[in-house]
Amino acid sequence: MNEAVIAALRTGATLVTASQRLARHLAAAYGAAQQALGAQVWEAPDILPWNQWLERAWQDSFGLLEADTPRLLLNDFQELTLWEEAIRAADNEEPLLQVPAAARSAREGWQLLHAWKLSIPRSRETASEDVGAFARWAKAYGQRCTDGNWLDSARLPDAVGNAITAGRLAPPHALILAGFDEITPQQDELLTAVCAAGVTVMPLAPATQPTRTARVGYDDRRAEIHAAAAWARAALESGQTRIGVVVPDLAAQRAAVVRLFDEALLPAALLAGADVVRPYNVSLGEPLAAWPVIHAALLVLEFGAGSLPVARLGTLLRSPFLAGASSEASARAQFDALLRQAGEETVTISTLLRSMAASLAMPQVAAPRLGAQLRAWRDHIPARSKQFAPSAWSEQFAALLNLSGWPGDGPLDSVSHQAVMAWRELLAAFAAQDVVSERLTYAEALAILRRMAGERVFQPQSPAAPVQVLGLLEASGLDFDSLWVMGLDDESWPPSPRPNPFLPLDLQRTRGLPHASAERELEFARRLTERLAASAANVVFSHPRNAGDETRRASPLLHAFPELLPGDLPAPQPGIASHLFAARTIETLGDELAPALAPGSAVKGGTRLFQYQAACPFRAFASLRLDARAPEEPEPGLDAKARGMLLHAALEALWGTLGSHAALCGRTEESLTNAIGEAVNAALDELARDRSQTLTGRFREIEWQRLTRLLRAWLDEERARAPFRVVAAEQKTTIKLGGLVVEGRMDRVDELDDGTRVILDYKTGETNIKSWQGERPDEPQLPLYAIDMRRRRPVAAALFAQLRAGELGFNGLAVRAGIVPKVKAAGETEGAWQAQLDAWQGTLTALAEAYRTGDARVDPKEFPRTCEHCGLQALCRVYERHPEIVEAENGNADDD
Repeated sequence: MNEAVIAALRTGATLVTASQRLARHLAAAYGAAQQALGAQVWEAPDILPWNQWLERAWQDSFGLLEADTPRLLLNDFQELTLWEEAIRAADNEEPLLQVPAAARSAREGWQLLHAWKLSIPRSRETASEDVGAFARWAKAYGQRCTDGNWLDSARLPDAVGNAITAGRLAPPHALILAGFDEITPQQDELLTAVCAAGVTVMPLAPATQPTRTARVGYDDRRAEIHAAAAWARAALESGQTRIGVVVPDLAAQRAAVVRLFDEALLPAALLAGADVVRPYNVSLGEPLAAWPVIHAALLVLEFGAGSLPVARLGTLLRSPFLAGASSEASARAQFDALLRQAGEETVTISTLLRSMAASLAMPQVAAPRLGAQLRAWRDHIPARSKQFAPSAWSEQFAALLNLSGWPGDGPLDSVSHQAVMAWRELLAAFAAQDVVSERLTYAEALAILRRMAGERVFQPQSPAAPVQVLGLLEASGLDFDSLWVMGLDDESWPPSPRPNPFLPLDLQRTRGLPHASAERELEFARRLTERLAASAANVVFSHPRNAGDETRRASPLLHAFPELLPGDLPAPQPGIASHLFAARTIETLGDELAPALAPGSAVKGGTRLFQYQAACPFRAFASLRLDARAPEEPEPGLDAKARGMLLHAALEALWGTLGSHAALCGRTEESLTNAIGEAVNAALDELARDRSQTLTGRFREIEWQRLTRLLRAWLDEERARAPFRVVAAEQKTTIKLGGLVVEGRMDRVDELDDGTRVILDYKTGETNIKSWQGERPDEPQLPLYAIDMRRRRPVAAALFAQLRAGELGFNGLAVRAGIVPKVKAAGETEGAWQAQLDAWQGTLTALAEAYRTGDARVDPKEFPRTCEHCGLQALCRVYERHPEIVEAENGNADDD
């Protein structure tokens, strides 16, 4: 900032900037200049961004407006609401699917029309359907503004210019402009009116300085960001205080930037619970709805609409932003696990409160404080059909959040406190929707509030930082000691044209509107590149050499700069994880034995014990003895487990009616159809007691039809068998093996005419008898039942009954061929079946003895396949034994 500008500001001149960030930067520079002159206090300079200057000028002229002048200046969301209403009203016969997106583009087109002094296209004079639609919407939108006596941001510069010209607004005695890469015709007209009023208007020329400029390429975007972070650290360590890093696609790269800059500049920020002041600032905030404390508030209000998906409800129950979260943390987490195990995809308020009341008898999951808060909250939720104005809903929402215990009873950190303040401002902005909105139901009001929270960008205030991470346009007018500009490859810079879809393309190109043509983008990119190259004494332009499977080169606009190799710049250093690992002092203990169980111990887990022990001994120990498991994630509708339970119950009821092969063959088609329908209804009724939210209406009808078709086709497979009678269905059995006592449940046991037994296991997926083979069988259930049954009765076969639509049939092993179609004998010799049973006896006894004696080795049968669906990886840390897998997955995540 030069002396002439400082002197002008001291005498009351107004400095208008192209961005909020530049306004803050110049205000800080003015303060530094005053301190350098020895001043201890001084009058704050009048420095503000363009939009704020216009709004202030409008407010200053408000008392002098003529009667027919618009009185209310609309905010952004009020404008979008009016555009949505205009679109819906104009196209009510063929409504659009994405009205909010169309409204945003239409508003942008309206702003371009006024900024570039264009006329609204007439719908009859254009062959473009989109342009014609915009003409209708703009007419309806303009009429609404006229009827309501409202002014929008697109026409605000014209209104301020008219007020100055008419003498209703006194302009500043001097106006300084900073950071404007180009002046639109509308801005030029306003500035002309300011000049005509006798005001001096002068631009603040950006500082120029001799620069050392170079370009460099890196393997990919992650390597590029990592290198920029290392370069910024080196610049900090050299004593520089104004370091800039420009990221063109900052919104998409923000997470990677924060992670890698934390690792390079402040490794402590990566530690859990760290409360640190970062030496860098990322200019782009995140949607207010994405901040945890606000996410919790929206979940509370969403639940007030009636129900929540169980996973989202679990997030709410475990949230630290509800009162009592600390004292009831364990109980709330356990209660979340119980809800997930119930299997319902969604949970209603009444279901939750009933479950919480029932849980009071279980101390480990009882959360009485949360229950009391939710009951008080439930009692104040308005009826869903009631309609109120947005301001009334704003008060209701605030009251409901207070009753629910939000935002908690503990002290909030600085960021969460600022987010809560921003939320309250958002509720006030929502209340201001009264002007443009009709009365709304609870669901409608919440949908609008959620959208507002998703579109409101929140950036917590933080102390001034020496490193600034910026978007391309935010760097306009700023100067630095050193500057790094990344992402400028030949596919991204200059950017591709993005003309507005609702304005005539030829008109946009002829008048040179932003993003209208490749020529316009090239000129803009060239001008911006030149300005950035002059913004610091040291400037580095970088680009990725690869993006996915594509090869990239440096943008042609960088070819004039000398090229560096990555080794010419500071190299990224190993991160905190590498330093911690390198400094490790590890004592290795081979603790792979759990306390042994006494012979004859009754254990839980049923036949899963053998399956888990075969897959990985640690899984059996952790799941069945420690009761460790990953939280369940209910699926939409019925998951595979629920469908299996439904099928089992239907088959149990059906064979309870039929009883035997002879009865099946003797039934008429009508009688058989009725029996199937009754069995399916009984199974659905039983499951509906636990899944009342799922098995309703049309969904139940679809499941009934699916099951009846499946069972009818399956009975044809059963008819083709040799005669049998069903002697047990879903029968519990106690198995004693290897010093353990295990409870099991056999799906079905049939008796053949010779008195031998056939054991069946229903499966809805693909089956393969190879899963019974080896010392670590994948599916040991049927072999276990077979060796247990032979102690009491001779066993003729062990069979999978595969009830898979289109792939029905039996699969298994038998003492001889012909017992069921397509199932062969266990072997060619007469004793092959008994030898197979003996082999299973040995294998399963060994697994039982290993479990009883405490074998808890982390020893997956096939890594990583065995571990994919285990859910205990964080407990057993198996991936630390296979770092090559972790490195490959981390690389893929960074590429994404």
